[in-house]
Amino acid sequence: MSTVVKIFLFFFLMPLLHAQHALHEGLYADKTPGTYTWGFKNKKEKWEIKPQFDSVYHYFEFGKAIVGKNKKYGVIDLSGKTIIPFIHEEILPQVKHLFPVRSNQGKWGFLTTDGEQVFPALYDNFRLAYKDKHLLLQKDLRWGIYSFHNKELIAPTYKQILPVTHKSYRSLPFAGWQVLGNNGEVLATADADTLRILNNTLLCYTIQGKKGIRSFQRELCAAQFEQILYAHDSLCFAKKNNFWGIVSANGKYILDPQFEDVKPYANYFVAVLKYGEKKIYTWNLKPLTQESFLDIADSSGGLWAVQNNIDLWGYLNAKGELKIPCSYSKVEPFKNGLAKVTLNGSAYYINTYEEQIIAPSECAYYESGFLKIDATYHKHWIKGMHEYEDLDILSDDFYRIQSKTGYGILNKEGQLILPCEYNSIELSSDRQLFIAQKKKVYYIYNTSGSLIGNPHKRFEHMIDASEGLVKIKYKGGLGFCDLEDRIMISTQYDATGLYRNGICAIKLRGKWGYIDRDERFVLQPYYNEPATFYGDAGIIRENNDYHLINSKGKLTIEYPLRNVERTGEGFYIIQNKAGLYGLANAAGKELFPTKYKAIKAYEGGIFIVTDEEYSGAIDKTGKIVVPIKYHTLFYDPALKRYTGGVVKGWETVKVN
Repeated sequence: MSTVVKIFLFFFLMPLLHAQHALHEGLYADKTPGTYTWGFKNKKEKWEIKPQFDSVYHYFEFGKAIVGKNKKYGVIDLSGKTIIPFIHEEILPQVKHLFPVRSNQGKWGFLTTDGEQVFPALYDNFRLAYKDKHLLLQKDLRWGIYSFHNKELIAPTYKQILPVTHKSYRSLPFAGWQVLGNNGEVLATADADTLRILNNTLLCYTIQGKKGIRSFQRELCAAQFEQILYAHDSLCFAKKNNFWGIVSANGKYILDPQFEDVKPYANYFVAVLKYGEKKIYTWNLKPLTQESFLDIADSSGGLWAVQNNIDLWGYLNAKGELKIPCSYSKVEPFKNGLAKVTLNGSAYYINTYEEQIIAPSECAYYESGFLKIDATYHKHWIKGMHEYEDLDILSDDFYRIQSKTGYGILNKEGQLILPCEYNSIELSSDRQLFIAQKKKVYYIYNTSGSLIGNPHKRFEHMIDASEGLVKIKYKGGLGFCDLEDRIMISTQYDATGLYRNGICAIKLRGKWGYIDRDERFVLQPYYNEPATFYGDAGIIRENNDYHLINSKGKLTIEYPLRNVERTGEGFYIIQNKAGLYGLANAAGKELFPTKYKAIKAYEGGIFIVTDEEYSGAIDKTGKIVVPIKYHTLFYDPALKRYTGGVVKGWETVKVN
């Protein structure tokens, strides 16, 4: 070995040799060859504390060292005596006269240097504050301030605490939430990040991303879950570490987390297992059957449609028995004792005993109502059905049939209203007339099959009818005639709708407007498209603007709108050109003006409105039922209750 290499190795290894013998209060840690157990030697390399530890986590400081046995932490003194027993998941170096210790539940507590408990292991987290003068402890995700002798200086109620001086702290409270009845009466209060109603008695609250359960009066379960959903009675679905289980109201597991997803029903729930298959459970938390399925449809007629692991469908009964084996490529729910199934590409109907009741060739007739099935599965055909080649449902009362000689009409009793001799037959949109064509001649019949007026020979096409006027095409344009062949509305239009409440949409020179029965304009043709009517009001567009019109074609709101959205209960959420929202009723009349930044509609005619900063609730009459003072407001239409939160700002707290 060259001299240069020797010199290099000497200077490289020298710090390591010294590091091995670095003394901490006269001792250094070392381990025995082969056994790898640790002890402590003095500067003469004599064992002061014999090897007996798995690990050394922190060298001697203030006469104490943190060591490990059997993967547990403990504390010893300079003589090797155990001061804190080896029962802790973690011990951190002492802070003043205390050791922070973590239990196997993941909670922190504090012991003295003599091993006596000062703070029990109840805390989620801790921090030292202002030059180690105070302890900031977090319990159930809420922070408080304590002295080092376990004196509570500020109760653990805050979302965040920041030190300013040794006696002054900035603290951020959680949002103040209220539960309100449908009349705005305050039923309960709570502090949390969010609050959501689970059922009549339970609420889900969120603190720093974790969810817990509380009643209207008090907290029942600490915030510890990723998600909580109401399940059944006083049980809740709770998600933890990405899997769902079932807990009681106090957060105790009734069924351990094991499901990827869950869906509750009245008498059972369907759970998605970790490997993706599904299983049915009853509310006594027992699986209905040990078998799992690729898919499970909603129960119908006491049977579940289930799909096995080779993609075939069958039916499971309430006892967990495979009542109908999985042999079908497609199935539908049972209805009136029958279910439509598909086998080898053929669809037919079976009963709950898997007997074929409706053959493939009979399905169209059964679905159209021409073939009836009684409770004993006997078939009853509408008279003469064997004569017809095809059928179409025109309404609940009338069917168009086809024979070799043409089209005709049957009523629901099977009576022949119009014979099979026409090239085409249509039922008018108002369900009052039949328009039949034979050899370029049109005939108009009432729904009893009686001819109205004379045959119509001069028009190119008779299209539809409503309110006694027939839409026609004549000399290339569209217009209307009466039932006696007289032209009542000139055929000058590019397109038309049908008459409704005495007015009709027409398209003239590329724009839409509305005319009355005397062909006078009630709304000039300025619009890009005809109105879409819902009840007594319609939405119509002019370039980039929207308008509401009534059934007479008159504007119900004079100013132009950026957008109009119809709710499920027939109201109209309107937005003005400035982007603010208001509400109109089913007739298009303004209920409250466009002054809100947002409006959300709920079942029962309730609207959550938001102004520049706050939210409240307004009913369908425009009355404010919940004051507009909440930063966040939710409504549960089933329980008819609200939860509203008010965000609180930073405040200063002082300690002695």
